[in-house]
Amino acid sequence: ERALLIPTEAVIQTGKRTVVILAEENGKFRPVEVQAGIESGGQTEIRAGLRAGQRVVVSSQFLIDSEASLQGVLARLGANASASASAAPPALHQATGKIESISADEIMISHGPVASLGWGEMTMPFKLAHPKMVGKFKAGDAIKFEFAQQNDQYVVQKLERAP
Repeated sequence: ERALLIPTEAVIQTGKRTVVILAEENGKFRPVEVQAGIESGGQTEIRAGLRAGQRVVVSSQFLIDSEASLQGVLARLGANASASASAAPPALHQATGKIESISADEIMISHGPVASLGWGEMTMPFKLAHPKMVGKFKAGDAIKFEFAQQNDQYVVQKLERAP
């Protein structure tokens, strides 16, 4: 039977999800949740989440700028998705970026560094606190935005055009 195989070292087990990092154009990386199958001889079968021809990052190729960036990436992937018991509002993080695409409840943003999380530049999806907040925006717009972590998702709370 034919199967999609990737190097086992490219598979990241977060405890709740199985993720691989896709290498996209322009040096961008994007985490993708996959359904892994059988592992044998250093290869892992991927049953869902990837298609043939996509480039996955193998651990020896993927360099993360700093320990802080590593922690931010792992948190985003859900490795540290422990819910806080306190009733304090979630911390807001600020960034600038460019809208790549917009859907009904999600916005894909290529953003610059987020100092408060120790993140470098990356492209990632964000949920929208209010779907109507993107009504005046389109793909390609330069933006400033504020977002908060809610469970294992990042949610845009405020969105405005960048000067």
